[in-house]
Amino acid sequence: MVLLGAALGYYVLTMSLLKKHATNSIIHKAIGNKFKEHVSLSAYVIGVGISFWFPKLAFGLFSLVALMWLYPDKRIESQFFE
Repeated sequence: MVLLGAALGYYVLTMSLLKKHATNSIIHKAIGNKFKEHVSLSAYVIGVGISFWFPKLAFGLFSLVALMWLYPDKRIESQFFE
């Protein structure tokens, strides 16, 4: 539940940033593709749901999300340091 809360908080933060800035701004271009955020949020919701019946599978989902975020995200870096 803590990981799900953190993912929701991050999603709300990115959505508020995107609403605050114009669609042609650098920050909008940098975080416009929210693939990792959607995958994380979906995996956490599914993981919490199945954790009561299949705790090892839920742990595997949570671990995969953590491994996915260990890979550096080049979206922001590519926009600010071209």
